[in-house]
Amino acid sequence: MGQPRHSTELTLGLLSLALSLSLGASLPKAALAQTSLPVEVRQGYSQIQRGQVLQAVQTLERAVRRYPRSLEARLGLAIAYRRQGLDEKALTTYEQVIQLDPTNDPALRAVGLLGSYRPEWWARGIRALTSLLQLKPDDLEVRLQRATLSRYAQNWPQAIADYEILLRSNPSPSLLLAAAQAYNWGSRYPQALNLFNQVQQQGQAITGDAALAYGNALGQTGRLREAASVLIPLIQQRRGSQLADNAIGILTSLYTDNGDDEGLLALYDQLLRQDPDNPSLNLAYGATAYQLNRISMRQAQTVLDTWLARTPDLTNPPPALYGLVAKLPPDLAREALYLQLINQNPNPDDTRIAERYAQALVRQAPQLARSRAEQGVASNPSLSNYILLGRVYQALGDYDRAAAAYDSILVQQPRNLTALLAWAESEAARKNYEFSRQLYNEARAVQAQSPRQEPGRRIQIGRGLSEAFRGDGRPQAAIRQLEQLQSEVPLSPAQQADLLREIGDIEQGFLLQRGFQPPWERF
Repeated sequence: MGQPRHSTELTLGLLSLALSLSLGASLPKAALAQTSLPVEVRQGYSQIQRGQVLQAVQTLERAVRRYPRSLEARLGLAIAYRRQGLDEKALTTYEQVIQLDPTNDPALRAVGLLGSYRPEWWARGIRALTSLLQLKPDDLEVRLQRATLSRYAQNWPQAIADYEILLRSNPSPSLLLAAAQAYNWGSRYPQALNLFNQVQQQGQAITGDAALAYGNALGQTGRLREAASVLIPLIQQRRGSQLADNAIGILTSLYTDNGDDEGLLALYDQLLRQDPDNPSLNLAYGATAYQLNRISMRQAQTVLDTWLARTPDLTNPPPALYGLVAKLPPDLAREALYLQLINQNPNPDDTRIAERYAQALVRQAPQLARSRAEQGVASNPSLSNYILLGRVYQALGDYDRAAAAYDSILVQQPRNLTALLAWAESEAARKNYEFSRQLYNEARAVQAQSPRQEPGRRIQIGRGLSEAFRGDGRPQAAIRQLEQLQSEVPLSPAQQADLLREIGDIEQGFLLQRGFQPPWERF
């Protein structure tokens, strides 16, 4: 699953900047002393120093209108806006200073600070800090700010690159902990565990969001029991919180990726005996139990309906909700829910709901499917909506447009496994088996370079290649792909039995093609 949403608390570096701004360190002393400056500008700075912020805003706004090229006037106005709590105006005005002087240190630092205040400002803050680091590459405080904003924005390669530099300078436990989380969500699990171990060696506990990352890193490196021992207390102690919901989601992903749905169901059963009314646990249990045919579709639907009745606000839907809705059969009666989940999913790589919605549209409203999917991309060109569009075109047999939808994703993200696999499946559906195999092999190369094991993805690739060989009349090559899966990927007993059945079907078809009749069909 994707990483949880992060709160935007200031790091020590950002806090020091905030304090310097609030104490007036940003006021250019030279500006106060320069008698050559316009009277309004000097008056505005004096008013800021005396705490007359509202008057300073009015004075400096007049000064900016009268002297639009004055750096001092705009910088003073930005500081006054900031003191008055008008953060958005302050940010815009600091950026105007940067347009006039791209190397202005106070303005670049201030934009980097203000960029942490709202998610939609993160990119602006990172851009300013990147410009400042080009001027001052050894400024560790600025680098820490950019690492923090990159972590908030889930730009893991950039965050890791900055933390690698910061970690060379006698890092504090708090810096180690922040870096460990970035390494984990950036899929650098062994390095993340090394940093988490250093934090523990220095006597600091790993709690909250950091514990989520620690549990995930343990699970992704094969230490599933240890991961559960870290994540389960979060579920039990923070019931109903976003942290607990994320812990459930991570635990589900780890067990599912390891092909241990039975173990996951037993774990949920144990947790529910202690807390039978836990809504998120009931969702997660329902999804897994339905997947394993332990409860009926009607029972799974009841679990969903009960949760929705108790939780009308879907502002922050838990990962378990995505899991159950993705497993239930597609149904346009859930169209509003599908759309809410697609548009609010914090994990851009999770396209399960988009695929369910596409199936529901094509089955129940084929005449509307194309226009609904196209409208989705027009209003929000996200990965999920492009996958939705491609799946709809694919189901309607419009393979050229499906290919264009998937290609649109790969132009921006050439290594996107979801798009590669969807396109490979689409090409196989139109019997373009050679190109389908090419896409599956490209996906295999991408997956092989990932530090995540993702056995589910590896099974999907191997079976897709097998199907493409089989469709091309090459049954022996198809069987070799499945045998390779058996030898290279850890499979659950159910998965192993499924592969054996598939191999048997291919062998039987091959014998019939060669003119042999299986002995059980001779009578």
